[in-house]
Amino acid sequence: MPQLASHVAGVDFASLAQLFQLLSLFALPFAHADVAIVLGGYIVVNDLMPAGLVLLSIYGGIVGSDFALYGIGAGARRIPWLARHAVDDRVQGFSDMLKRNAFALVALSRLIPGLPPIS
Repeated sequence: MPQLASHVAGVDFASLAQLFQLLSLFALPFAHADVAIVLGGYIVVNDLMPAGLVLLSIYGGIVGSDFALYGIGAGARRIPWLARHAVDDRVQGFSDMLKRNAFALVALSRLIPGLPPIS
């Protein structure tokens, strides 16, 4: 852990490019986490920023985007205008399809390696 602190302390944000890279690594998981990971790998391999700082930025973005999605879902239960925007006919249809095929989807995800688990 002390090594991580020295990496973070060693970064000077006088360069606006480094600050922009850090902020983009935090914000990119809100759109697509895999792209953020690839960009983080590129930044680390080319020694543009310390690996610990890149890891913390991407991790913070992933956790932040998960909390934002959860907040939208939780808010849609109580706030009518949010429910109208968050849950439309497409989402309801997809939910119904998942409910109808729940057993087959769970069995498929357990049998085929590499498929993400359904939860």
